[in-house]
Amino acid sequence: RIWLPYDFKGLGAEASAVGAFALTFLIGFRNSSAYDRWWEARKNWGIVTNNLRNFCLKFVTWLQTSQEERQECHRLATGFAFALRDHLRDSADLSKVPGFASEVDRPKHVPAYLAKKIYQLLITIGPERRKDPLALVIMDSHVRALMEACGTCERIKTTPLAASYRALLRHGMFYYLAFASIFTIWDLGLIALPAVLVPAYFLIGVELTAESVEEPFGRLGDDLPLDTLCLSISRSTAEILGVKVDE
Repeated sequence: RIWLPYDFKGLGAEASAVGAFALTFLIGFRNSSAYDRWWEARKNWGIVTNNLRNFCLKFVTWLQTSQEERQECHRLATGFAFALRDHLRDSADLSKVPGFASEVDRPKHVPAYLAKKIYQLLITIGPERRKDPLALVIMDSHVRALMEACGTCERIKTTPLAASYRALLRHGMFYYLAFASIFTIWDLGLIALPAVLVPAYFLIGVELTAESVEEPFGRLGDDLPLDTLCLSISRSTAEILGVKVDE
C-alpha cells in the first residue's frame, strides 16, 4: 500500500453505507414510479371493462332493442376493447378488429371512431323506444368514461419516466458497486466478494424489473394481460346482451 497516501483500512463498511443510503432514495423513486404507471394502467382497463358492461346492461334494459341492434352493440363494445389494446401497442387497424374485417373506413384513431359509432347507434333508437327519457343521458357517461380511460392510457404510454432520473440512477448504481467493491475487498479481502455481488444482483434486478413494468401495454410477461381482458369483455357483454359469439 505504499502507493496510496491514506490507509483505507476500516472505511469499507462506512463508505458502502453512505453510498447505499443515497442510492436507496433513487431506487425507491424509480420502483414506485414504475409500479404506479402499471397500476394506473390496470385501473383504467378496469374502468373500460366496467363501463362496457354497464353500458350493455343499460342498453338491453332501458331501451327496446332488436336482436340485430344488440348484436351491433356487442360488436362495437368488444371492438372498442380490442381497438384500444391495438392502439396502445401501435398496431391499431380497424380491419383487424374482430367484427370489422369488411369495413372500408381507415380511421387514424380507431377507439375514437368506435366510440362515435356507439353514439350513432344510440341515436338511431328513437324516444318511443326509450323506457326512460333520460336513458341516453345516463348512458352517455359510460361512453365518455371509455374515452377518458383511453386518454389516460395514452398519457401513460407517451410520458415515460424522465430520462434524467433513469440516467442518474444507473450512474449511481455503477459508481456505488464499483467503489463498494474496492472498499469492502480492501477491508476484508476476497472473502467479502459475495457481500458485494448479492446486493449488486438485487440492485440490477430492481432496475430491470422497473424498466419492464413501466411499459404495461406490451406483450411481455410483466405487461398487462390485455388479450385476456379483451376476451373477458367479449364474453361477458355477449352474455348480458344475449348474443352468440365465436370463440
